[in-house]
Amino acid sequence: MTDDPDDTPDPPDFTPVPLKYYRHDGWTPERQRAFIQALARCGSVPNAARSVGMGTGRIYDLRNREGAEEFRAAWDDAIQKATGKIHDVLVDHAVNGAPEPVMYGGEQVGEFRRFDHRLMMWLLSHHKPDQFSLAPDNGRALSDERMKTL
Repeated sequence: MTDDPDDTPDPPDFTPVPLKYYRHDGWTPERQRAFIQALARCGSVPNAARSVGMGTGRIYDLRNREGAEEFRAAWDDAIQKATGKIHDVLVDHAVNGAPEPVMYGGEQVGEFRRFDHRLMMWLLSHHKPDQFSLAPDNGRALSDERMKTL
């Protein structure tokens, strides 16, 4: 996941939660839009709130207010976008390995790729469950033929 501003998705078009009073240091419409955009980028409610100068103390109250239907939908959409990015990173790490620095004398002198076989199996079990299910047997024991394909 990146905080690169060029990688920031456009926030969905939504009507901010109507409030009786908008305080300059509160959840203004601009701050609500910035929060949704940050949430789509990072996938973390506390981090997105912090990035717009707010805490999480009132964000869930705002989400549950009457008239917040579009804000809730935008929030859910932002989480879906972030989840898609997480999936992309996991697939990249499964295929190419996760980069890890090689240190010598307190300085980075190189990098190597560490492969996580459990991550690979998890991805396979979700993308090709007929071949790589990690679920309990349920009558689908691995046959000798199926073992040859692994």
